[in-house]
Amino acid sequence: DAAEGEILAHDVWRGMVDAAIDIASATTGLEIRNFEFSIEKSIVETKPNENSDEMVYLHDDASFRRKLVAIEKYVDVAEEAERILGNRGEDAIRIEKPRPAHSSARWLGPQRELTQYEKHGERQVRSGRYVHSISHNRHLLPLIDALLVERRRVSCPARNAS
Repeated sequence: DAAEGEILAHDVWRGMVDAAIDIASATTGLEIRNFEFSIEKSIVETKPNENSDEMVYLHDDASFRRKLVAIEKYVDVAEEAERILGNRGEDAIRIEKPRPAHSSARWLGPQRELTQYEKHGERQVRSGRYVHSISHNRHLLPLIDALLVERRRVSCPARNAS
């Protein structure tokens, strides 16, 4: 998933994936390509340009049915998937367009405005469902910063030894 400022778990996951790939690359000496795809943002086109090396994965009917069954069984994402399907249609889930990961630069740094998950959390606090809400800058950034420290430590062991 891409970090999009929409769903906290997606942003946390993106930070962890970026760190894991950097650490694995540094410790193995292998170049590991890092891809993401958007869950919340709409797909602009469904087919790659003829002269493009853009990747597009279109689930066939059987694969798409398996994906829908898996989504339905995973209660934590079923409501989110239903919302996405309702807003954007089945292509939002049938078509995956992995791209080189770049969303961290935009979404995993300090934010001036509230993310969608912060707005949702604040609504839940006002309704009495939550006691506190999660803040991107106060709660997520320390985790992202810790991951960055570890990435740097593993990537530059000689510099960290002195």
